[in-house]
Amino acid sequence: MSYNREEYEDPEDEVTRCVCGSEEEVGDFMIQCEQCFVWQHGVCVGLMREEDSPEHYFCERCKPENHAALLRDRKHGHYYTNGANPRRYASSH
Repeated sequence: MSYNREEYEDPEDEVTRCVCGSEEEVGDFMIQCEQCFVWQHGVCVGLMREEDSPEHYFCERCKPENHAALLRDRKHGHYYTNGANPRRYASSH
């Protein structure tokens, strides 16, 4: 599930917990985990546009196997913020 911030009705009821560490909405494109319902910055998980979104999205905590490259890089001290990471980390599995 994804959304454009302008289309969302009540952002105060939502939780943002992104892989970049920010809990703030940044940019126009966010994506929501289908299991825990947290929102993440699309660019931080390698999704630049809504059209790039997988049919089903799960965050790195709910399905870590879908974010293996992201978790490996974080383990080695590499952190990305708001689009600095060019690799795609999201998966539809």
